[in-house]
Amino acid sequence: MDCRCKDSTSACGSSFSAKCGLDPASLYDCSESGSDPLLASKCETGLCLIEEGADACQPPKPTTCQCKDSLDVCGKVYNETCQLDPDTLYTCAGIGSDPAPGPKCDQGCLMHSGDTADECIKDSCLCTESGRICGSAMPSNCSFTFNAIYDCTGGRGSRPVLQKLCLPGSTCLGHTDGPSCGGETCDCKGDQTVCSDQFLDSCGLQKNTVYQCAPSGKPVLLQTCGVNKECVSVSDGATCASKDCKCPADGTLCGEIFPLSCQLNATSLYTCAKGGDPVFEKTCLPGHCIASAASMAAVAVFDVSVADQCLRNCVCSNTGFMCGATFPPECNKGKDVLYVCYQVGSIPIESERCTDGVCSVNPGDDNCGTIASTPNCYCNDTITICGSKIDPSCSTLLKADIDPKATYICIVKTDEPASLRANAGDMCIDLCACKAANTSSAFAETAAPIADRLQPHLATCKAIRCTAARKERFPTKVRIVYQAFAQVTNALTNVLARLQANR
Repeated sequence: MDCRCKDSTSACGSSFSAKCGLDPASLYDCSESGSDPLLASKCETGLCLIEEGADACQPPKPTTCQCKDSLDVCGKVYNETCQLDPDTLYTCAGIGSDPAPGPKCDQGCLMHSGDTADECIKDSCLCTESGRICGSAMPSNCSFTFNAIYDCTGGRGSRPVLQKLCLPGSTCLGHTDGPSCGGETCDCKGDQTVCSDQFLDSCGLQKNTVYQCAPSGKPVLLQTCGVNKECVSVSDGATCASKDCKCPADGTLCGEIFPLSCQLNATSLYTCAKGGDPVFEKTCLPGHCIASAASMAAVAVFDVSVADQCLRNCVCSNTGFMCGATFPPECNKGKDVLYVCYQVGSIPIESERCTDGVCSVNPGDDNCGTIASTPNCYCNDTITICGSKIDPSCSTLLKADIDPKATYICIVKTDEPASLRANAGDMCIDLCACKAANTSSAFAETAAPIADRLQPHLATCKAIRCTAARKERFPTKVRIVYQAFAQVTNALTNVLARLQANR
């Protein structure tokens, strides 16, 4: 249910869902998209007209039964004493002429104010063209989810089909080549990996490409997806997914791991056999379906199955900072409040109330207002980090190029920039949270990054060791142990998910 304004305009109460409790015969002011509608006036005639652009109250009925101009007019414009059919469209030859009966309107006659002719009502909730659209692009009275992507590939006149709910922290963006869930700025602070379509077209990024967010807010190009792949954004990052729409792994996969062109529902779970077609299992509505870029990276290295799962509504579907306005209305989050999520499935915690009333939705972490800051290039701990966690602009200050794929040892110094020493033989891979590969390690051990709000240049990892980057260099016995461990972990995850669902 969407009870917020979609545009800066005047809107009839009837243009919102009946569950919003607004008076259908009143006109409301909308200051901006996402604002709460404020009562402007109650229509004296008891009827508010939904118009293209700004809505308006119906003007008083004419005192005569003659035409007031040469525009087509609905019979219900006149008093009952005129004995005109209210659902018939009448033709007017000019001022003072008698209305001539025209077509009977099967779905009713739509009245307009000003110099616009009345017309028969069309189903405004159908697709006007083939492709995909944001729910916010449809009329408010259609009750489509505001922050979601709908499929109109059935063409003009087909019914829009929900394809993807945008996760909290993102909003539905309209692009020339189709909508996506992303941010309203070119700012990409944080350490997330994101697809180029999560940015506005005006940001000028390379199409179908994975970018790395950075403390400076300037995205860094990581990988361009090939012609047979499409950049796909999931809860914990971005990945290049095959356009063949075949299952990339065995197990239960969330529809959002597939490109939108596959026309699968991103909020549903599918049963998969690697290389086969995904088979619908169940929908996660009204919650989200959570896929993981990390699990897809693990599949590329190990022969393990995937166990994506549904997540209930209003809990954290990803990590980081996100504006309250990006949560579904039923979550009752403050639209001018910034929330933080530390782990998937947890309750969002209020981080900051935006004093200027503006919470900025970005491709990376959201923030209050527009924050322009330079990256901090000082160490805050003695740690091993990936070059991808260090802002590229620090290379000038450090007088050394930063290799995003290399691991570095950070040596703490209090009065000068971080001193970094490359770890010989270690390279960063997608499997691990810190992306460090230790070929001499006999086991895999990972840890989640710890974000430092004051020094965001270091999304640090406590000293960890990760598996070898190449599958063939990983000992067979260790792989078997890892697979067994992964299977047990998946089983425990499924048990916990069932317990949560039954609570």
